[in-house]
Amino acid sequence: MTLGKRTGIILIIFQLALIVAFAFVATYGEEADSKNILPNISTNIYYPMFQDVQVMILVGFGMIMTFLKRYSYSGAGLNFLVSAITYQYGLLLQRMFGPLRIGMKNLINADLTSAAILISMGAVLGKTTPLQMLLMVLVEVPICMGNQYLSTFLQVADIGGSVSAHTFGAYFGLGLSKILGKPKDTSLEGPSYQTDLFSIIGTLFLWVFWPSFNGALSWEDGQQRAVINTYLALIASCVISFAVSTLTHHSNKFTMVHIQNATLAGGVAIGTVADLMVMPYAALLIGGLAGAVSTLGYVYLQPWLLHHLDLHDTCGVNNLHGMPSLIAATVGIIAASQASLEMYGPKLYLLFPARAPFPSSKELKDIQVIEEKVIPGENRSANRQALYQLLALLFTFTIATIAGIVTGGLLKLFSPWIGNVSDEDTFDDRFMWSVSDEGDLDDTKKFKSETNIQPLSNHNHHQIGIV
Repeated sequence: MTLGKRTGIILIIFQLALIVAFAFVATYGEEADSKNILPNISTNIYYPMFQDVQVMILVGFGMIMTFLKRYSYSGAGLNFLVSAITYQYGLLLQRMFGPLRIGMKNLINADLTSAAILISMGAVLGKTTPLQMLLMVLVEVPICMGNQYLSTFLQVADIGGSVSAHTFGAYFGLGLSKILGKPKDTSLEGPSYQTDLFSIIGTLFLWVFWPSFNGALSWEDGQQRAVINTYLALIASCVISFAVSTLTHHSNKFTMVHIQNATLAGGVAIGTVADLMVMPYAALLIGGLAGAVSTLGYVYLQPWLLHHLDLHDTCGVNNLHGMPSLIAATVGIIAASQASLEMYGPKLYLLFPARAPFPSSKELKDIQVIEEKVIPGENRSANRQALYQLLALLFTFTIATIAGIVTGGLLKLFSPWIGNVSDEDTFDDRFMWSVSDEGDLDDTKKFKSETNIQPLSNHNHHQIGIV
């Protein structure tokens, strides 16, 4: 049986299994239940931003992964497939944490989980089969959601998921890539003028809608701050990325891979504190720092990791998601340590619930007179809250890296059944797609052979030269 036929059969079986599972455990949430006589406020609040996040996941992520000259079908197509699988699987696994009553917040949470999985996919793009991707999803999603639950249990601030989604997705993907190894044939690991153009369209979609990603699960004034802070951080990361790109190029020109990716780093770096009172100038500063770090990562760190650690990262997820998320976590620790009643008023206890006074205390009752949504907490100090923010980062980094390494081992173990990508099929759509212009590919390979092009085995593909 061919790998393609096996893929089709397994996908049908998997989809039928999901349908059966939903039949037993899923129902509509209160806001979608026809018996609910209350106004459907939830949809009015969440649906616009849910749609924005959908555009980011399907169009933004999909288009930005089309940069490889002969892997654009797979970049956009597998992004679509993995997203559709993860949405359903992620929704179903929400059953682990209580009854599965599907409402708009459930859909947004499934989107945020999908983002983490797609980030991981970026690290191994072009080097895995669809069935390997399916196995990755089956393993990664429950671990990712378990880690998200751990962050909830620790009661840390991370409204934009910079730690729970970006840190987790990046270092899971890098752990996975390390085990799968770097490709031996990199003749197709590079862009064309057209694929780079398609890819930057994805960047623009992500850039425009990123404020919704960071603010979708926030509310009231916090949601306003999430949009404002994210927008400012993105602006600064855009400007600084252009600047550092031209300053690091040997001819002082812009490099497209930096503009496709580092311009978005501000959205990652501000995510943890997006709804906090960090002030506009700080949002600009955080975004600019992230843009610089991300660009320098593509120029210097990614080639170093490939050369010294054999760590291959197709999309450069460490530069766009990994390091900026570490900035976000650091900023989150600082913001938590500085948060006070003078700065936030009683809403401090909505943003940091564990800092609320103990149950039945007079202080809690006085606060609830002003802000009735405040619930009893642990009476954490600001410094103790900052410590929990640090613990969430350390746990996430460790869990993600180990889980990625183990998943890489599983992909190798089950390769007789789920296939693997041979050296000659790496970064090649023809491996799993019906491609009409195969003659052009043969010409491309012939040209590369004759000119002895030596591309770097990473997403810093614009530094390719003819030697």
